[in-house]
Amino acid sequence: MRLKLSILFLLVLLVLVLFGCSKKSTEPEDGAGSGAKWTVIGYMDGNNNLDISLNNTSYVIADVQEMEAVGSSDDVNMVVCVGSIKTGGIVKDYYVEHHTDELPDHISSPMLRNEGTRDMSDPQTLIDFLDYVKENYPAEHYLLIIDDHGGGWRGACSDDQNGSGNLMSMRQIKSAIEDFGGVDILIFHACLMGQLEVVYELKDVADYILGSEFTLPMESILGSQEWLDTLVSHSSITPEALSGVVV
Repeated sequence: MRLKLSILFLLVLLVLVLFGCSKKSTEPEDGAGSGAKWTVIGYMDGNNNLDISLNNTSYVIADVQEMEAVGSSDDVNMVVCVGSIKTGGIVKDYYVEHHTDELPDHISSPMLRNEGTRDMSDPQTLIDFLDYVKENYPAEHYLLIIDDHGGGWRGACSDDQNGSGNLMSMRQIKSAIEDFGGVDILIFHACLMGQLEVVYELKDVADYILGSEFTLPMESILGSQEWLDTLVSHSSITPEALSGVVV
């Protein structure tokens, strides 16, 4: 009898082990967007006079709409942090999806977080956003866009709405990206950020740095719709090749 009970116990145990190993969880895995080849990160600071165009619409929101013309894919995540004078300085994070024919100053993509009245010139705001992206949208490669005023070696990103109007310094920008673990490509959609002093300061936290040496005109020239379309269509593209496409 004891032998039969022992055999029965072992059979039941074996069934439980096999069932446990073969059962597939219906719960989503931690970290949305895991397994992506690229995550495009947009830090879009419009909490200043740069955000009011000649027709009284937001430049920064227009930049996001340009990204929405392409939208994320299975291999390419696009996540943006947006602050705008047009929204009262409220900072919100969005997952960029494909949307066209949008109204001015309107983002159709789903909002991920409402961060409230954060100072976008405060490096902690950038650090917190990058931490959120890294945890939820990991990828093989990262491209970071910093979209705002630029001051060359003095830094970038001013916030007249929630901050003092001072720029985030180059050391603070470097520290935030370093804390993230570095990026493959760093794009400054801002004036004067293609200078040697800027590149030297950031050389250890970005493989490729793209920016203008000169003052940019008061219009949207990021052109992301063109190169993001290339990225989504050819997600295996190397950071070097993609940098060339952006230029």
